[in-house]
Amino acid sequence: MNYFTNKIIYLFLALLLICSLNLGINEHFKMFPVRDDFCEKQNLKKAYGPTMCVFEDGSFDLHTNCRCVDPATGYCKECYPRVKKKFTTLISKKKWKRLMEDRGYNYKFG
Repeated sequence: MNYFTNKIIYLFLALLLICSLNLGINEHFKMFPVRDDFCEKQNLKKAYGPTMCVFEDGSFDLHTNCRCVDPATGYCKECYPRVKKKFTTLISKKKWKRLMEDRGYNYKFG
């Protein structure tokens, strides 16, 4: 019993040590940094999490994420650059476009 208790305590202490060493790690990539002041320089708020790029006029883009949000309206003002990827849903492009046009949205596949 004492052997297992000591083993659990040592594992817990090792886990705490590993976690404490990882707290100060910053992002080392420059592709799309999230911890910069890009949005603050434009008087906008950061869009945290994978937020879809939806603009005030109702148009949106499925292939980009929002980068900066207007603090007054909550709509996206600045998006990350567009990434080419396949349309990955169970619905066809024509049906999706028709549904969006029926709802009054202006969306163009690109």
